[in-house]
Amino acid sequence: ERDNVEKEVGEALDENFKALEEKQESREKRRQSTEGETEDTEGEDSDKPESSAENTDSEEKPAEEKSAEAGSSSSTTAESEAKDCEPSKMEEDAKEDTESVGNEAKEGQDKKEQEAEEEEDPSNLQLAWEMLELAKVAYSNKLESMTADDEKKPIQMKVCETLLTLGEVSLENETYDQAVVDITECLNKRKALHAADSRRIAETHYQLGVALGHFNKFDDAVKSLEEAITCLKLRMENLKNKSESVDEAKANDAFYSREAEITELEALIPEIEEKIQDTKDMK
Repeated sequence: ERDNVEKEVGEALDENFKALEEKQESREKRRQSTEGETEDTEGEDSDKPESSAENTDSEEKPAEEKSAEAGSSSSTTAESEAKDCEPSKMEEDAKEDTESVGNEAKEGQDKKEQEAEEEEDPSNLQLAWEMLELAKVAYSNKLESMTADDEKKPIQMKVCETLLTLGEVSLENETYDQAVVDITECLNKRKALHAADSRRIAETHYQLGVALGHFNKFDDAVKSLEEAITCLKLRMENLKNKSESVDEAKANDAFYSREAEITELEALIPEIEEKIQDTKDMK
């Protein structure tokens, strides 16, 4: 539009220049004819160019007005486009907010469902404890139906093993009071079943000391660990004298020897002594 306006203004100026030239020529001709007429003509001509200039100005003004209108229309269009973009952007933001809220709600619901499932499903330790309890009851019921002492001893040993394992599971499950109860029962049964130098008694003393240490009964724990060492030293002395009790766990071991067991016990005692020191440091 601006180019068209400039073109129209240029054409108008050319026409005015042509008109002025023609008038100049006519004036010269009139001068040649009469001087008086020339003066009158010059007065009229002086008015006419002014009118033509006014016409030119009037033509230029509409052109400027047109360009201004074009500019205002373009700015109005830009503003309208910006306004159209704003609602769409707001809609997108609202949609994103809705989606994020929906995702958070879904995650929260999934988390609650998972927690509910975990509460309903027992842990592996709980399942192990229940199975061991069931085994203890089964062995105890079987003992009641038996009369011969020779037949009872293997089952009684199974009961003791079950009690010791129950205590270890309770330790893992951090139910230390129950661990102390089960291991103490195991120790009492094993003392009745085995000789004083039995490694099974020493093992039970050690596990009881660990359970008592976790149960914050440090003095009792140290005492139980020391009794485990005493039992092992008695075993070593009897091995050297060849008067040791029979270890059922190694009765059928073809590679068993007294010297190998003495070496093994000598390595175990320092480890228990270190455990005693750690327990004392926990006070």
